[in-house]
Amino acid sequence: MPRYDYKCSECLSIFTARHSIKESIDECKECGSKGMVEKIPASFLTIKKEEAGKIVKNHIEETKRDLRQEKLDLQNQEHKS
Repeated sequence: MPRYDYKCSECLSIFTARHSIKESIDECKECGSKGMVEKIPASFLTIKKEEAGKIVKNHIEETKRDLRQEKLDLQNQEHKS
């Protein structure tokens, strides 16, 4: 069965449901509100493989820079003491 993502406009939760293409969900799994649920188009939830790789790479580089700076700050503190 296909997997579909839904968003409740009442409690703003996002949840996943599995059902046939002919069915749809009208009740929120989180708060139970009826008629407040919309199917989220799949294209909004996908991240291209290249984009995810860039995001991870940038995060790693930023973390490395932060660690180097922290190390330098700690060394400077030790020399002052």
